[in-house]
Amino acid sequence: MTDKRDDEMVVAWMQQFAALPLDASSLADPAYLWWKAQLLRRWDAQRTVVAPLEVGERVQVATGLGGAAVLLALLWSSLPTLATPSGLASPDLMITIAAVVLLLTVALVAQWWRPLGRQ
Repeated sequence: MTDKRDDEMVVAWMQQFAALPLDASSLADPAYLWWKAQLLRRWDAQRTVVAPLEVGERVQVATGLGGAAVLLALLWSSLPTLATPSGLASPDLMITIAAVVLLLTVALVAQWWRPLGRQ
C-alpha cells in the first residue's frame, strides 16, 4: 500500500519540480570557468613540484630530533657534572629542562607534520 502512495508522491513532486522555470543566468561565464581551471592546474603543478621538498624538510626535522634525543641519552649521565661547576642550576633542573624542551619540540613537529596527509 505505501509503495503506491510513495510512488504517487514522488510523481507529484517531480511534476512540480519540472514545472519550475529554468534561470538561464545561473550558468557561469565560460571565460571565468577556463581561468579557474587553469589556475587550479597551476596550483596542482606547484604542489606536485614542492612535494619532495616538503618531504625533505620533514626528514631533516626528524633527523635533527633523533640526533637531539641521542645526544640527550649519551650525555644523560654527564649532565649533572656539566651543570654543577657553574652553579647556575641544579643537575635535576638541567635534566628536566632538557627533557621538556625536547618533548615540546616533538609535540610542535607532530602538529606541523599533520598537514602533509590532508593534501
